[in-house]
Amino acid sequence: MGVGLEQSAAAVPDAGKLSPRPEMRAPLARTGLPLPERRSEAEIILVVRAGANIVGATLPRMSKPRKQMVSRFSVSLSPELMRQLDVMTREKGYDNRSLAIADMIRANLVEHRLQLGDGEIAGSITLVYDHHQHQLQSHLTDFQHDHGEHILATMHCHLDHHNCLEVIAVRGPASVIKKMADGLIGAKGVKHGRLAITSTGRDLPA
Repeated sequence: MGVGLEQSAAAVPDAGKLSPRPEMRAPLARTGLPLPERRSEAEIILVVRAGANIVGATLPRMSKPRKQMVSRFSVSLSPELMRQLDVMTREKGYDNRSLAIADMIRANLVEHRLQLGDGEIAGSITLVYDHHQHQLQSHLTDFQHDHGEHILATMHCHLDHHNCLEVIAVRGPASVIKKMADGLIGAKGVKHGRLAITSTGRDLPA
């Protein structure tokens, strides 16, 4: 019949030199695990009894993970606005209102920085244009070469025999990116254009 050992290093005399008792060595050896010799107070010898079998192991004490700090505030809403917020929260798959509201705050921060024109942003300029338009393709190519420091990548697609789609990934000061987008969208032959902005993520809290 097996013998169990359940005591911490700090609970016995001479804790800094805790060793398995002689009657424990044979059951522990049958487990195939290494026999502990001398263990410090930072370790505990655990022996789990399962019928006549004994399994032994040593585990270090684990520190508790730190919880992320959050700030709480109250918001007063009309019942109907609250209802619509809850509907949107469910439809978008958020677990709770706090996550939905946090995303709305971040989206508005990005828009606000674009309007101020003093923050760095990232985004994409999407253009749909007629590639038969005289010198338009040359203009778009020259424009991108002139602003190469703010252009990350480009993608060009043929939509049909006449129309092309071009997506330009950009990054830089908000005022510069907005001016670039206006210059491209306003070019003759561009049928539709849009600047979609986001944050670089550096100064946007999670």
